[in-house]
Amino acid sequence: KGSPSGVNKSKTHGREKPIFDGKAPLVPVTAQSVMDIHQIDLIDMSNHPCERNGITYRYILTLEDIFSRFIFLRALSNKEPTTVAEVLLPIYNSYGPPRILQCDQGNEFKGDLPILCSSFNIRMIRSRSRHPQSQGKVERSHRTIKSRLRFDEFSKLSETKGIEWVDSVPACEQLYNNTYHQAIKMSPFEAFFARQNNKFSRQPDISNEKGRVEFSRPGSCGEDSPSTMLSEWITVADVVRGKALQSNKNESDKMVQREMSKHAISMYDINDNVLVKVKPKTKLSGKYKTSVVEGKVVDFNDDTSMYKIELLTGNTKWFSVSELTSMCRAKEKENRSKGRQFMDFKMLTSY
Repeated sequence: KGSPSGVNKSKTHGREKPIFDGKAPLVPVTAQSVMDIHQIDLIDMSNHPCERNGITYRYILTLEDIFSRFIFLRALSNKEPTTVAEVLLPIYNSYGPPRILQCDQGNEFKGDLPILCSSFNIRMIRSRSRHPQSQGKVERSHRTIKSRLRFDEFSKLSETKGIEWVDSVPACEQLYNNTYHQAIKMSPFEAFFARQNNKFSRQPDISNEKGRVEFSRPGSCGEDSPSTMLSEWITVADVVRGKALQSNKNESDKMVQREMSKHAISMYDINDNVLVKVKPKTKLSGKYKTSVVEGKVVDFNDDTSMYKIELLTGNTKWFSVSELTSMCRAKEKENRSKGRQFMDFKMLTSY
């Protein structure tokens, strides 16, 4: 007879039934200014193809400016790399290119897209495979956009007037960009252009205490010179984008804290013995076979939560913290307690 807690503390039990339930810390993608980082993705509408002027549309390309949350939506007939590049070209010719373009591992973002990025001096970053959190902001936008298009498509208006989702894409883009966004405490349009959209009547008023901004109305400049008006606009733009930057940081910190409360991060020390989940790149018996190997920590990187492990097989490789666990659950709980304390300290010192 033995208590379950006693069994879980044994190293033998840890080797026989290791549990890899650790997660790497969430690191939100943040931008410091407009046109700093863009995320690109596709919404698959192939279950509801729509034909217009002899062209059948099956996808929606979404391009999001991370700082302002401003999005560009374009309906696509296919997801060939050439088509994606052709749609991006006029956008970047008109608005200028970002510093970084982030995408997933899809084949539609290979071929012509890296060539386009190179011509615009854009650094292209691919998110980790099977890691949708890397594209979190554009994925959340997808849910909002799909909900809106689904409402338009299946509403009585669409039934009576024959409106399809492809017809609603421009209106959906405009509605999203001019709707108040909780993360930046203003609309994406205001953050992107540092002014209000004249089509909408709401007029912010400047007040440092309330954190809102007043924009000059037509005719209010009097005899001011162009340089004076430009200086005024730059001041207003700095206030608007400064507010968006701080709001972005606050939301990112809240997101990290929420994730930390759900999943404590394990921390391992040099010479700690660990179990490693190894995924071979080759196929065995038609399936990817995962094996568990013992190893020892020889180095680590706190910023990326990566650990250099010397395996018993003789190889030395870097592994994510999510691929590691302690020799027994009691030790793993201890390591997670250390990880929580480290992350709390890191959050405090970041202010």
